[in-house]
Amino acid sequence: GASNGTSTPDAGNGTSTPGELPTPGELPTPKIGLKLYLNRASYQYTKAGKRVPKSKLSKKKTVMSNGKVYTIKGKKYYCIGHNRYIKAVNVLPYSKKHDELLKLYLNRASYQYTKTGKRVLKSLLSKKKTVMSNREVYTIKGKKYYRIGHNRYIKVANVVTPY
Repeated sequence: GASNGTSTPDAGNGTSTPGELPTPGELPTPKIGLKLYLNRASYQYTKAGKRVPKSKLSKKKTVMSNGKVYTIKGKKYYCIGHNRYIKAVNVLPYSKKHDELLKLYLNRASYQYTKTGKRVLKSLLSKKKTVMSNREVYTIKGKKYYRIGHNRYIKVANVVTPY
């Protein structure tokens, strides 16, 4: 089924044949687009969960996805076309309302939280660190948060925005 990524159709331009992979840097743009910002370097993987050789994408790069999250071997991935997937934990999806990200400056050390408001263990971000957000403010258990990654949020009270 589509949830485990085993029988998911290719989200590329539809012209690929089985076993044919483009070289890095020649990835097609998926037809339905969701921009993803790589907040850390990311390798590309096949739908079987195998790392594609020489396929590392650099930090701060923007790639396109079909917008669906796939589970492969228990981990979450976004498809970026031609049987290429990147780990969801490495990206920040752009907001559907905004086409730009927002740079946030931490004015105090800040823990990261999940979408349910649970603090992520060993996730303390240091004061004066810069992180990127998709500009939307989320309310979780009555508190305001910025999304900084896949299921990662920081409290609005801990940041300064450059307005």
